[in-house]
Amino acid sequence: MNIKWHTTLLVLASALVCGTATAQDNTDYSQSSTWRWEMANDVFFDSDNQFSNGFAIQKHGPAASSLDAVGGTAAIGKGLAKFFLPKGDGLTYRESWSFGQNLQTPGDIEHPDIILNDLPYVGMLAWSNSFVAFDDQRMSAFGWMLGVVGESAFGEEVQENVHDWIGADEPLGWEHQLDDEPILSLFYTKKKKLWRKPSFDGALAFNTAASNFVSYGELALEMRFGRMPQGFAYIPDPIGRGLHFNATIPDKDQTAMYGTFVVRATGFVVDMFREGNTFVDDNPWTENNVLDPNDVIGQLVVGFHYERPKWALRFNFWFTSDTVDPDLLPADEDPENRGGTITYEWRFD
Repeated sequence: MNIKWHTTLLVLASALVCGTATAQDNTDYSQSSTWRWEMANDVFFDSDNQFSNGFAIQKHGPAASSLDAVGGTAAIGKGLAKFFLPKGDGLTYRESWSFGQNLQTPGDIEHPDIILNDLPYVGMLAWSNSFVAFDDQRMSAFGWMLGVVGESAFGEEVQENVHDWIGADEPLGWEHQLDDEPILSLFYTKKKKLWRKPSFDGALAFNTAASNFVSYGELALEMRFGRMPQGFAYIPDPIGRGLHFNATIPDKDQTAMYGTFVVRATGFVVDMFREGNTFVDDNPWTENNVLDPNDVIGQLVVGFHYERPKWALRFNFWFTSDTVDPDLLPADEDPENRGGTITYEWRFD
C-alpha cells in the first residue's frame, strides 16, 4: 500500500478514536489552544506533477480579547502585527506558528537530465507566524515567513527515502533543483461576510503576499454550507502560499458538519515554483527554461469539515486553471495543478 494512503488511514483512525474518547466530554474547548497537522498531496488525482507533497505542523493559541493578550505559541512579530490588525470591542484575537515543507517535481521524475519544458524540482522548508482578529462578520490577519528553497530544504532526501520505502519510482532529477535561496515573506488577509444565514454564509476575501518566493494579489468568494461554527473558513494553502490561521470559535457541546466552496483568482508577480530562483544567478533551470507562466490563475477549493468540541477533521480538494502555457509542456503533462489536503486538529486546555 502506498504510504500516502497509509497516512490517510492513520489520520482517519485517530479521528475515530478521539471521537469515541471525547463523546461524553463536557469541557468547554472554545477558548483552548489547537494543534493542527496537515498533509497535502496530488495522489488524490493520481497525479505526480507540479505540487507533489507537503506537510505543516501548526499551533494556534487560545482566543484573547486583544492583540496584547494573545499568547500560547512561539510567535514573533506582534509589534508589527499592530499596524495591520484592527482594534475594537467584540473582536477575537489569536496568534499561531507553523512549520512545514513543500515539494514540486516535473511530470517525468525518471528522466535524469534537466527538463527545461516542464516545471522544476523545488524543495521548500519554512517557519511562519500569524496573527488574526475576527468576529462573525469580519476578519483581518497578518503574518510573516522565513524559509529556504534549494538543497537546504531537504526535498531530495525526503522524496528519495519515501519512494524507496514504498517501492515507487526513484526520482532522478533532483540535482537540477533550484539553488539555495533564503525566503522572507509577508502576508495580509482581509475578509468580510456578505451573507449570514443559520446554514449558509458567504464572505469576500482579499489576500496578498510580498516575497521573493511568491508575491500576489488575490480575490476570493468563500462559502460555507451546513452546521458551522462562528467565524471564517480556513483554506489549507501549503506553507508559503498563504496564511495559516484559526478564525473560528467552536460551540460547547456542538458537533459541526459543513462544506466549503471557494472560488478565487490570483494575479502573480513572483512565483518560484513556476519561474525559478528570484535573486540567485546562474541556476541552469531558471536561466534556460522555456515555460511561459500564466500571470493570473483561477482556483476552486471544495472542502468537507467535521468538528467535535475537542477535535476536527477536514478534507479539501483544489483545482486550478492552466498554470503555464500548455503548448510549451511535454505532450503528456497536465498544465493544471490539482491536489488535496487532509487536516487534523486537536484542542486542549
